[in-house]
Amino acid sequence: MTEIVQKLKKNSDLLEKEKETSKKKVVECCFESEDAFIQHQYTIFVGGFRCSSSRDDIKSALIKHFSSCGEVSRVSIPFHCQTGSSMGFAFINMIKDYDKALTLDGSYLDGLRLTVTMAINRSEYYGYTNRKGCERCGIALSTHVKKQMYEKFYSRNRLSSTS
Repeated sequence: MTEIVQKLKKNSDLLEKEKETSKKKVVECCFESEDAFIQHQYTIFVGGFRCSSSRDDIKSALIKHFSSCGEVSRVSIPFHCQTGSSMGFAFINMIKDYDKALTLDGSYLDGLRLTVTMAINRSEYYGYTNRKGCERCGIALSTHVKKQMYEKFYSRNRLSSTS
């Protein structure tokens, strides 16, 4: 009987340790990633790909798919902070020939039909819609906005002082 009690206590201790480590799990914030602010005049929006794959797998599949149109310079895959899963769309920047990439609208990737349009025409381009994010999202966004404002102010003052 004491053997069973010891096994139960040992299992209980293991469960407690597992709960503690899961509480300490660090959540990656979408807006703290280097690709969160990929916005460019010629950024391409891509939707309709398989979201169950990892971000790295999605990224490499998109690069492979779009490299038939030219050189891909950057791929950004927004994700949910809490789960790490893709939001179901991506942004792609091409070195040139972005218009060739638009011809891939309606093409298939892993059996799923892609939507390919200019990102500037999509609401997702200006802010990821319908997302709760994590507690750091607001801080990361405000830091980015402040940095952009500082850079604009600094560049204007530098240009006016050289005139």
